[in-house]
Amino acid sequence: MTTEEPVPTTDAAGGPAAEISDDQLVAMLVDRARGNDLKLTGEGGLL
Repeated sequence: MTTEEPVPTTDAAGGPAAEISDDQLVAMLVDRARGNDLKLTGEGGLL
């Protein structure tokens, strides 16, 4: 089992924001991709 280090992020204004875990970052990116109708896997997908 590995431990996750928080990832520092910036807010919309470019300033520092709260730190998030890798799992939270992945979830945010997946939600954003799905919201923009991007396919993540399979033919024509990103992965």
